[in-house]
Amino acid sequence: MRSLLGLALLVGCSSTPAPKSETGETTDTAVGNTTTEPVVRGGDAIAFVPYTMGEGEVTLDHTVNSLGDGVMLPDPRAEVEVAPNLFVSVGMGELEPPLFTDEADWIGGVAAADASRLPIELNGTVLDVWYMGPFDHHADPGLGVRVVNTYGDLTDRTLELWVGDYEASTWLNAGPMIEGKDSLTLDGSVSIVSTMVLIDATGEMNPPDAAPIGTDGVNALSGTITGSSGTALEGARVQFCRGTECTSSTTDAAGAYRIEGLASGPGSFEVIPNT
Repeated sequence: MRSLLGLALLVGCSSTPAPKSETGETTDTAVGNTTTEPVVRGGDAIAFVPYTMGEGEVTLDHTVNSLGDGVMLPDPRAEVEVAPNLFVSVGMGELEPPLFTDEADWIGGVAAADASRLPIELNGTVLDVWYMGPFDHHADPGLGVRVVNTYGDLTDRTLELWVGDYEASTWLNAGPMIEGKDSLTLDGSVSIVSTMVLIDATGEMNPPDAAPIGTDGVNALSGTITGSSGTALEGARVQFCRGTECTSSTTDAAGAYRIEGLASGPGSFEVIPNT
């Protein structure tokens, strides 16, 4: 994460922000990065995707997913089931936290239901999406990933695992998924604890060509955030980022947010429930 994290800490912010350019804050909207880590294991998942902002009034809703209690990191390194049918290989001390964030002793994941998935701007058929925590911790060595095959016959398909890179607001190709008797195993590793996407990319080009960044800055992004309990989520942080700068809004009692003054083009979208 980026370099101005300490600023919000010094002014007594109730959350732990991730450092991007802080250029001011108003009652409803802030410019700057405000990613928050849960202070306990598991909890509601931060939802993050690289996202291309459209022109005019754009609506993007989200229903929060729960990570449950998470899973304690094993010592020594071992394979653990972090969500149903999703296994990662990891060990205690292998997750490097962002600046000014405590070291994590847990890992977790949740499969996003179709209705709660944020848009995935990759070519191909999305087989699964997982929101992962603790968000934006870096894994050294990388996480091994294995997925139980519940998708049917995937013979001769091009299967890939992609992970959202918060720093660059883009998707990273973690590698191909190799089909075994009962599972798909990543031929590679995942270096960031972030949104993971399993995709059938047979015959497709990934990532797709990026749209240009507009210059008008008159577009608006709004929507409603529903909590994992099924009710409107007040006080969640929603942000659109591009480069080192984020513009964010806090949801009201109806779970509504609105972010104005955005230029069209690629960036990223993030919902931070635990503020």
